Formats: sequence, structure tokens, C-alpha cells
Amino acid sequence: MKNFKVVLTALALFVSSVAMAIPEESVAPNVVSAFRTAYVGAKSVKWDKVGAFYFVTFVIDNREVNVSYNEAGEIVGSSEMITFNEVPVVTQISLREQFGGYTLSPQVYRVSGNGETVYYVTAVNEKRSLKLKCDSEGAISILQRTKLAKQ
Repeated sequence: MKNFKVVLTALALFVSSVAMAIPEESVAPNVVSAFRTAYVGAKSVKWDKVGAFYFVTFVIDNREVNVSYNEAGEIVGSSEMITFNEVPVVTQISLREQFGGYTLSPQVYRVSGNGETVYYVTAVNEKRSLKLKCDSEGAISILQRTKLAKQ
């Protein structure tokens, strides 16, 4: 679990920063092969390497996706923006029940790895903005509370 958190943190940092791309020729051949097999038709492919992990950002089906691989060519984690309607129904229900007085963001950040998937949602009302972390079972935790300025 600790290794998974480290990889997800690295993935999040990679996604949120401007990384220097490396040429595909610098990526281990087994990693490139695994990527090409898993994501046929991927476009705008950009690679980076941080420590023992390769990170690839690409577009497939008009959606930007980020995937991390270990040096053995195994997927360690992935992330992408999805719509709220793509979140599991049980999680949607839990969000609506617990945050009924908030507007929930139509775009959700999904992070998957090690058999787990989490969803990051923003909820806003007239007083505050909340950054929420949700799982596929409907459990929700508040990661950040921001008080909004009065208008």
C-alpha cells in the first residue's frame, strides 16, 4: 500500500508539472511494447522517467490519459479526467446525499492503481469549496476546505 501511495503521488506530481519529455527510444522496449498493446491508437504520446517509473501521457478517444509503468512493463497506475456520470452510481448517490447543498463539479479526476480507484471531486456552495476524495464504494473524505470570499 505504501508503494502504491508513492506511485500515485509521483503520478499526481507528474501530471501537475511540466515534465521534460524523453524520446521513446529512451524507454525500455518492454514498456513501449506493453503500452502499444494496451493502448492501440494512442496519439500525442509523451514519455518521462522518474526513478524506476516511466510515465506516459497520451490522447485516446479524445481523452488525455496518464499511465505509469514500472521497469518490468507493468501498469502501476493511471489517471484521467472523466465526467461525473462516469463515477460509480453508489459514489454519485453518496456525494449527492452528503453534499446536497453543494454544486458538484461535472469533471472528476480518476486515479487507479494496485486494484484501487479513487475519484477527486470539487464541491462548491456560496460559502466554501471542498476538495473531496471518493472511492468506488461511496466512502468520501474531505481533503481541503477553502472559505470563499464574500461578494
